[in-house]
Order: sequence, then structure tokens, then C-alpha cells
Amino acid sequence: MGKASMCIQMLEILNNGRVVKISELANLLDTNPRNIIEYKKELEECGYYITSVPGRYGGLKLEQHNLIPALFFKEEEKEAIRECYSYLLSKNVFVNKDHFERAMAKVMSTFDNSMLDISLTTVLEKDSAIYERDKLQMTYNILKICIAKSLMVEVDYINSKGNNVKKTLKPYDLYIYNENWFLIADCVETGRFAQFKLSKMETIKNLNKHFSKDPFYKKSDYLDEDGYKKNDEWYDIKLEVSGYYLSRIKEKTIGKNQHIEMIDKNKGILTVSMQYKFNIINFVMGLGSLCKVLEPEWLVDQVVKITSEMQNLYLEDEE
Repeated sequence: MGKASMCIQMLEILNNGRVVKISELANLLDTNPRNIIEYKKELEECGYYITSVPGRYGGLKLEQHNLIPALFFKEEEKEAIRECYSYLLSKNVFVNKDHFERAMAKVMSTFDNSMLDISLTTVLEKDSAIYERDKLQMTYNILKICIAKSLMVEVDYINSKGNNVKKTLKPYDLYIYNENWFLIADCVETGRFAQFKLSKMETIKNLNKHFSKDPFYKKSDYLDEDGYKKNDEWYDIKLEVSGYYLSRIKEKTIGKNQHIEMIDKNKGILTVSMQYKFNIINFVMGLGSLCKVLEPEWLVDQVVKITSEMQNLYLEDEE
């Protein structure tokens, strides 16, 4: 008989709640008493707490009087849970904090007493997203309901030009990208799918109007590890970067197909594919004099134009 079968039989014997001598267990299972200790360790690894009762009438006793194992965590698993707990509670974008805290209280109740008084890991982030939590929670809740019930919503949305426009949306999916919540929706006005940032929704209204979902819709057709697939086209960028910013770029994902070829210890050539000309220009300008654009030509022209206009501003002040 295999070890798994022996452990299950041992559980069945102990499940009556009484203390059973090791010798008695060995006889019932037709095995060596040393094996009983091994089975006890195996069962405890699976979350069954078995107490060793000393004395003349001692033996083994199963603390949980059922065959459903209690949650069992190794020390490194407990540490990982505490770090995850701290990290998620630090996120403004995490809309279900209250429910999560209650759920974690139940999980942590299975830890020993020393684990209950946990000190949260400090999480510091420079570029965290800014949200009005109540507004985000309300928008999120409305969209979750409308997605589940295939109901249309109406939103006042701030577009890329800063204008407030009214849109009627058929919501399909919610996702987080770079600390921001987004909605994938079929826009009635444009007749096509697009992504919409929740923080740009000034108002939202459940229209209580049912729509039929596209039977061919698949989330994977719209999302991958780089975010929304159907955004602006990708541009191949080539930059000569040096000094402090070179080491910073090595630690961050800037775009797709990112590669740095070192020229010397303080200078390297960055090649990467990026989206949105506006974001690309902002990124390059943020690197200042420690970055020289090599390709493409339109980006070189934009950087020269912007720096020239900035210089003229200061020359005007001197006059």
C-alpha cells in the first residue's frame, strides 16, 4: 500500500477525535511505528494539525475533526502574503481594499499569534496614479454591473484634446495598465472598439439599455503584455543615452523590443519601439542633455524645434 493511502487511512482513524497510541495506529495500519511519525509529518505539511499527547494514555490526536485540511503556510509563504498585503493596500488604484482587508483577516487568523500583529512593508512610489477614490469606486462598480448584464452606459469623457465629450458605450472589459484603470468598450458614436481611461470619465450613467455582445469578441485580440493593442502605431526609436539616465533606463521597461548596446561604461545606444508621438517627445525631453536622438528624423526635428522655442523664451526675458 502506498504512502498516500496509509496517510488517508490514518486520518480516518484519527478523525473520531480521540487520542490514539502510535503503537495502536501501527497495528491498525499494519506498519512500523516509525512510519507513523513520517505519516504525521506528511499530513501536517498538507495542513492537518496532529497533536502529540504525552503520558501513559498519550498518543496522537487530530485537532481538526473533519477531513478538510486547515490552511497551512510555510514561513516564506507567510512573508510573501504580508508583503503582498502591504503592497496592495498602498495602491490608490485598488478599489476593493475594504473587502480585501476583511478576507486577509480571515487568512491571517490561521497564522500563529506572532503573525497577527504584522508591521506593513513600506511601499514608496514616485509615479503612482492619482485618483479620487470614491469617484473611482463608483465608476468601477457601475461598469462591473453593466459589463455583467450587458447594459450600455453614457459618460462625459475628457478626450486627448482636453474637451469634454458625451459618449455612449457598450462596456466589455476592465483592466489595469501602468497604475490606471481602463475600459474596453464599443463606442456607439464611432462604431468601433476603443479603450477609455476611468479617471477621464467625469460622469457615468447606467442607461439600463441592453445590448447584444459581439460573439466574436475576445479580450486577447485587444490586450497583450504591452497594453491595448489597437492604440496608435509603434515607432522605432534610437537614442544615444549617457550618465545617470542610462542606468535608470536599464531598470525600466520603456517599450517593446528594448535593447541597449554599450559604447563605454557611461554611454549606450538605446533602441526601442514606443507608442504615441506626444509621449515619445516627453520622454526624450525629460532626458535632457544626456540624450541625443539618432532616429527617426521626425523626432530629431521635434526636439530641435522645442529646444529652440524654449531658448527663445529665455532670450525674450533678457531683452
